[in-house]
Amino acid sequence: MDAVQKDKVWERPWNGNEAAHFFGVHPDTIKEYRKYWYEGVHYFRLPGYKGEYRYNPELLKDWLDALPTHFFL
Repeated sequence: MDAVQKDKVWERPWNGNEAAHFFGVHPDTIKEYRKYWYEGVHYFRLPGYKGEYRYNPELLKDWLDALPTHFFL
């Protein structure tokens, strides 16, 4: 597997625990962050009874990089 393919494997949608680990917060805090994100862009819900959330790692990284320095997470 070349480097490009390996990167694509790691850029699959994250579950809530993976997103929380990236931000260094509790998974419940990710629920609060969703008010700053757009459904269907930064995150989406899986179909089904539980409707678990999945997060777009590339866009969450971009969002974090674009935050003003006075924004406290």
